[in-house]
Amino acid sequence: MTTILAHEFSMPQAAVIGRVDVRNLSYWLRSGLVKPAKPATGRGRWHAHKFTYRELVAIRTIGELRAEGLSLQKIRRAVEALRRDWPQKGDLSGAKLVFDGAGEVYLVLDEKRVVGLLRKPGQIALRSVFDVDLIAREVRTAAELEMRRAA
Repeated sequence: MTTILAHEFSMPQAAVIGRVDVRNLSYWLRSGLVKPAKPATGRGRWHAHKFTYRELVAIRTIGELRAEGLSLQKIRRAVEALRRDWPQKGDLSGAKLVFDGAGEVYLVLDEKRVVGLLRKPGQIALRSVFDVDLIAREVRTAAELEMRRAA
């Protein structure tokens, strides 16, 4: 049996695990918001793309931010900042994303390092905190369940 980190998930599986509609995920993929590590193989509208555990965490996090009302444009800017400025950090385990409700997203790396991802000036009024580590654990549980179902 493959480990969760080595397993690849289809688009329908990724949508279930990420708690997003497969059509939204398809749009995010076409628009470049979500980028699978491996290019699509084979045929099939939603089965060609394969997603890794790390990408499942990103999908779930994007879904959580959308559910809180953050626009796709702002999410895209935050994702681009993460890809550009923190590629060495890997899956950002232990990090938290904070959405202040006024349009800024902050990356909280630890108690002393908080970084604005959208660079919007203004006061910080915390509204929503997304524990990426918790999301990663929940995604792991859902992905392991999906792997067992598929076996």
